Amino acid sequence: MKTLPSKILEKMAPADRRKHFPGNAGLTADECRSKALKGLEKDLQKQLSALLNRRGIPYINPPMHKASSLPLGWPDYSIFLPGGKTIFWEAKVNSSLRPDQAKVRDILQNNGHEWRLIRSLFEAQEHLREVEAK
Repeated sequence: MKTLPSKILEKMAPADRRKHFPGNAGLTADECRSKALKGLEKDLQKQLSALLNRRGIPYINPPMHKASSLPLGWPDYSIFLPGGKTIFWEAKVNSSLRPDQAKVRDILQNNGHEWRLIRSLFEAQEHLREVEAK
């Protein structure tokens, strides 16, 4: 299937692009990048969930594909460690925090909670070691 350059696709209505160019063929370059990042972030979240499950650590991680009932900007993970400690993780692969996420981060940290931006499984493992050593 042939695709049109992004400059042309950007001028078309998204519904028309989906109708005439199914799948990824109707996506602009920015939309392709965004879709790829979401896939990488979803993979990271699967790795983080597997880590917590292996360690028997309870957590809340709302699904990415639908709206959450948690406040806008709430971290991807609310993690409940032994001894009553709660930590929060925001999983990001290659993007920055949205303003609402930064606001929630500041509120949580100002209230004495541990909040961490997690970009890899290694960072998550390191953070758990840090918290458990305290």
